[in-house]
Amino acid sequence: MAYERIILVGNLGGNPELRTVGEQQVANFSLAVNRKKGDKQVTT
Repeated sequence: MAYERIILVGNLGGNPELRTVGEQQVANFSLAVNRKKGDKQVTT
């Protein structure tokens, strides 16, 4: 099995939802981030 790594930076929108699908563990979560678009800052 290959492991991939991703780094996300932001604020969690709530507690992660943890579940098992087959033999795989899965986490669902929302992430709020700020980003710049031109001279304006956009919050998502």
